[in-house]
Amino acid sequence: MKISFACTVFNEERNISTFLDSILDQSVKPEEIIIVDGGSKDKTVEIIREYKRKSKIPIKLIVLPGANIAQGRNTYIKESKNDLLFSGDAGTRFERNWIKKLLKGFEKGADVVVGGYYPELQKKLIEKIIASRFPNFPKFSNRDWEAFIPSNRQIAYKLSSWNKLGKFPEQIERSDDTLLHMKAKKEGLKYYYAKDAKVYWRARENLREYLRLAYEDSVSDGEIGIVWKRKIYYLELAVLLSSIPFVFLSLFYKLPLFLIWCLGPLLLFLKEGLKIYKKINDFKGFFYGGIVMNLLFFSHAIGALIGIVHRSLKKY
Repeated sequence: MKISFACTVFNEERNISTFLDSILDQSVKPEEIIIVDGGSKDKTVEIIREYKRKSKIPIKLIVLPGANIAQGRNTYIKESKNDLLFSGDAGTRFERNWIKKLLKGFEKGADVVVGGYYPELQKKLIEKIIASRFPNFPKFSNRDWEAFIPSNRQIAYKLSSWNKLGKFPEQIERSDDTLLHMKAKKEGLKYYYAKDAKVYWRARENLREYLRLAYEDSVSDGEIGIVWKRKIYYLELAVLLSSIPFVFLSLFYKLPLFLIWCLGPLLLFLKEGLKIYKKINDFKGFFYGGIVMNLLFFSHAIGALIGIVHRSLKKY
């Protein structure tokens, strides 16, 4: 079975070498590699061109300045020469038998094959905190896998089946893959879960960047209507909306109502801080983790609200 590997990249000079090395070193190699760059301003394109010059596997580099992720995905699908397309994110590292393990799904008649993603070895505290929020794939039941909405962090699909769904929605900055996976499951495409196929993802080490991505992900979730399918949003939105009147009332009554308003964030701080402490076994994680989770909590809630407003104004 001839296969293609494809991805989108943007400003990935730090990760791109590890990423490409792990693809070129696969026990089963792709016939071609297609990379769509969204106009990187660092040395990403320069590094890819050097790999292209040395690689025995043909590497096709397409530079589309300003293209979003969905536009990049639609481009590499159009350029693929083979029906089996494997894809992943540039911030990941693939185990050597990744392609081989996903191929088993197609041998069983699947249209889409996905696996789990795991945190790369972390050194900084913020990386450990972010990694603690990854799904616990080793403990997933069959029911958990069925309910899991995959991302394109590691995936493979038959284009002959996938193309029936239409293009990735280019009007959405993020979560475009989530929307199409929801549609694929609704349309009855056959999924195979390669539980032993692993990719390792490097967690963000910058808190500001992490919160920005959380906000943008939630805006997209609101736009595509997935907010109501993820129960955590109910809690986040309820706390955010209920806190607004307390903020205004505290301007008049000050301390008492302000303390009531702080009760929700305080309980979240204690609950999440303790959970993170147990996972990373670092007491600093209790205090810092509690603060990060509060910031993340409100980033998600505000982003989801804005996404819901966007959806009400424009059909997605």
